[in-house]
Amino acid sequence: MTALQNDIAGSAVFWTLGESTDYNALSNALSACGFRKFIPERMTDYAALKAALEHCFPDHEIFPVKGAGTTFEVVSVRRDQFDKRNNFSHVLTASVTASLTIDTDQFDTAIDARITEQFQINRNTVPYHNVSRCLVDIVFDLQGTTLRPSGGIYWIPNNNFERWETVAAAVESAGSKNQAFALRTFLDEHSATVLRAALSAEIAREARSIDETLHDPVTGLKAAATAKKKARSLRAKIEAYESAFSMALPDLKRALDDATNQEATANLLDAASAGPLLLFSMSN
Repeated sequence: MTALQNDIAGSAVFWTLGESTDYNALSNALSACGFRKFIPERMTDYAALKAALEHCFPDHEIFPVKGAGTTFEVVSVRRDQFDKRNNFSHVLTASVTASLTIDTDQFDTAIDARITEQFQINRNTVPYHNVSRCLVDIVFDLQGTTLRPSGGIYWIPNNNFERWETVAAAVESAGSKNQAFALRTFLDEHSATVLRAALSAEIAREARSIDETLHDPVTGLKAAATAKKKARSLRAKIEAYESAFSMALPDLKRALDDATNQEATANLLDAASAGPLLLFSMSN
């Protein structure tokens, strides 16, 4: 991982990912560094076969065969310019076998082998968006927060940075095009303002979601318990930031403790512009 260091208060982290993250390598590496619960799901056989056929037969239509399990038909579509209609021609039907190979109705071993190879590649790799989602979940588990509403750049407190480094190394080792970056920063008044605004936005967003869950008449006990657990986790996060950065954030705690009603959420958004309350300098 490439790290640019200014100080040790925390780190802005971001990453770029390729399409060839190896599932086994990633899952083993994340398990080894204590993040097993965040391992992304392997691509299903259904999705892996569909993607393999799309790769092997570009400019064709791929349709699932109803009632035939993991089976797709590849169809060639040609426009009839005189009758102004599409002419469909069957190319092949492909299915996943019990031995996880691909069998087609063409009785051509070369075609079967080519599709099988791509199917296995798809099945044993993790799409970049799933890897990214995994990393975002880990960032928040490390008490990090997003630095912009659309995501992409996150901030992790310095006391959790070493654990993040193990995650970054795991991701980079699982894909040749995967890269993780970190800009280690000093918490001055300006960066504290950014961090406080980021926390305010996160708490407002999550508080709204918790409020909707708890006040939805169809919410089950499990969902309600999960929402309350999330609220406790967010409060612990606020308290950790107050302790680590000597930042007073009573308004964020009140908003969370008020069961995230609309007025509290509105006040929370205004709090971001109030500026940070630093109790003492972070020069040490």
